Amino acid sequence: MMNILKIFSVVVFVLFLGGCSSMKVVDNVHVNSHAELIKHVEVGDEVLVITKQGVTHEFTVKAIDSKKISGEKVEVSIADIDKINKKEFSLLKTGWLVLGVISIVVMSCCFIVS
Repeated sequence: MMNILKIFSVVVFVLFLGGCSSMKVVDNVHVNSHAELIKHVEVGDEVLVITKQGVTHEFTVKAIDSKKISGEKVEVSIADIDKINKKEFSLLKTGWLVLGVISIVVMSCCFIVS
């Protein structure tokens, strides 16, 4: 019973770690023009776009032109964008992930010894 509790606590701890990236909001003032949008978003970025109609699209940017931003199966007019979030690397989340992995290894070693 004690081993199951230990394993459960380790699994829960790992689930709280999350990933190494997070969505960063690109200021909505900048999404009204192509020139400002390309300063923040480029081809290959993973984005979450919310249109003025409330429709949400999540995709990897394949192209940006003067009128629209597009992914594999999605095209959104720049004029229709209300908010856009860009996935970016997070040093803090990565640090927690590394710390979590090290903690799991140490805890596992302690459980094996005991």
